[in-house]
Amino acid sequence: VKAVWTYHPNANVVNTPAYSNALVIFGNSLGLIEALNRKTGKPVWTYQTKGAIYSSPIINNGLVIFGSGDGNMYALNLTSGKLKWKSTANKSVLGSPVVEGETLFIGASDNTFRALDIKSGQIKWEFKEVEGTVVGKPLIYQGKIIFGSWGRHLYALDINKGHLIWKWNNGSANRMSTPAMAPPVATKGTIYIAAPDRVLTASDAN
Repeated sequence: VKAVWTYHPNANVVNTPAYSNALVIFGNSLGLIEALNRKTGKPVWTYQTKGAIYSSPIINNGLVIFGSGDGNMYALNLTSGKLKWKSTANKSVLGSPVVEGETLFIGASDNTFRALDIKSGQIKWEFKEVEGTVVGKPLIYQGKIIFGSWGRHLYALDINKGHLIWKWNNGSANRMSTPAMAPPVATKGTIYIAAPDRVLTASDAN
């Protein structure tokens, strides 16, 4: 294996990059989003936020969407990096977004999980009963949005209305064994959940 190119950012990269036909995009611990040319690794544009970026960006409808430790959710123009919209939470946004249709879903550190209009950033619904911080990437499955938090629970919300369908924990009182970091996956009606308790759990999606 031979490297095609290398690039050395000025701070730690603690999220998963997104990519399009032309660009690869990632954030760093100094709050900077960087877009590089996929073929050459040369910088194309940057956008500075005021907090560390742990949220993994996604690309959808010509937008780059991510959360920041400064308490905001951002949507940037994919080509230019210019701000399209910004939506504010009450605390850091460390969770990673997912999109279904024209709706963006993302969790934050203010005990709230949100659904936003992807074009405007306007809130469609909020679920304000999350225990702990959301830091992972949600799963969309069978009409539900499913995510974990550092409050020791996995939540399943109605994807259209945001009401709670169920919540689950692995019985551990230790929040370090919570299903928060590893995104759940699902197939054939079963959700598979990994947590630092060294247990893989298979749960009925209903």
